[in-house]
Amino acid sequence: MDLKNFTVGQLANLACTLEVMAPKPGNVHRAADFEDCSATDFLASGIAAGPVLDSADQQPLGQTIYDAIVATKVVTSHNTNLGIVLLIARWPKPHMLGGRTVACRFPSTCWMSCTT
Repeated sequence: MDLKNFTVGQLANLACTLEVMAPKPGNVHRAADFEDCSATDFLASGIAAGPVLDSADQQPLGQTIYDAIVATKVVTSHNTNLGIVLLIARWPKPHMLGGRTVACRFPSTCWMSCTT
């Protein structure tokens, strides 16, 4: 898979998908849902936040984070992607990249909890 052909939003969606696929004792993953939060909530939140993150270079960082979380709240009532949004929202900023394309690597797991 060549990640350099993905948009930032698509990379965010992929990160959310990979995060929920990794088995994590005590957390939601593909084989373990909580009573009020499922792997589907994580997948939906990645899809919802992607378009916001694709336009992150056109607005302030704080607005991007806020908009991505609002988009997430439309599809789920849980905190399923705040950590990933905080990590990824700053990638599209030109001053962060120095005008060059960079290869993105995701952590193999990222702790997130489901809370109401």
